Amino acid sequence: MPNKKYIIGIVEGNKSGPKKFYEALLTTFDTNIVGDFSKSHVFNIVDDDIRPCLIIETTDFILINLHAPWAKALYNKSEHQYKDISFNKINQDHLNIAGKYLFNKIYDVIKKEFLFENKEIIFMGDFNDTNGGYLKVFKDMMLRKFQRQLYTCEKTKTCCISEMGSNILTATEKLEMIGYGDYILSTLKDNETFIPLYDANTDELIKIKPDNNKINLEIIKTNPMSDYLPLVVQLNFKKNDSKGKGKGKGGNKTKNKKTKNKETKKTKKTKNKETKKTKTRQRKKQI
Repeated sequence: MPNKKYIIGIVEGNKSGPKKFYEALLTTFDTNIVGDFSKSHVFNIVDDDIRPCLIIETTDFILINLHAPWAKALYNKSEHQYKDISFNKINQDHLNIAGKYLFNKIYDVIKKEFLFENKEIIFMGDFNDTNGGYLKVFKDMMLRKFQRQLYTCEKTKTCCISEMGSNILTATEKLEMIGYGDYILSTLKDNETFIPLYDANTDELIKIKPDNNKINLEIIKTNPMSDYLPLVVQLNFKKNDSKGKGKGKGGNKTKNKKTKNKETKKTKKTKNKETKKTKTRQRKKQI
């Protein structure tokens, strides 16, 4: 469909040795909702890792899709007062440092590359925030940097249910859902967060509520999927009626149509008058 668009962002890097590694992010969107595509930019969040962030600008939105490094890597990259103290994943101060580094990295790119004034902003993706320590940090940083309110989805345990190469169907207890980290954060208010599952027999959408681990594990055992569960957040959004007026595309199109119609009517009336005059002259000549 012409209104459905997708953008792929790819980064490359070396984990160890000369071999190159690549990772890609895919963002799909509906231009009828978020506006026409303007530009995109992809970058590595941490230079010596392969963790992409893909940012897309449309006429009405800034869409940020990311696969963040683990908090420890962000903590080690940041300049802070705990430089001589090893990262502790249950220390909220350490998580705050990691979250601020991640936010500032994204903010610096947005400020440099995009026109973000008066646009809605959506963060989405895998934040690798296993202990759920970034949400308050992102809300605070959003107010400080953008002077905007950031609404956070409900924390949902979506990571991780298997080790590399293991069989999900035979996952042991230690491989069950262990943490948070998949978020959709936005300047729009959200009204529902759930894990989507379609019943193969009835094609019915089953909405799994956040942190319903018992049901999540049952899903994992009976359905093929990756080591992350999908997440859906429904946002409240109404297009501003004023955006189509004045210099906006919609306003210009409407005005052009009206002008064309008037010109067409005038032309028809003129032709009709000329036709009548011609007929009258011809009659006079015949008489």
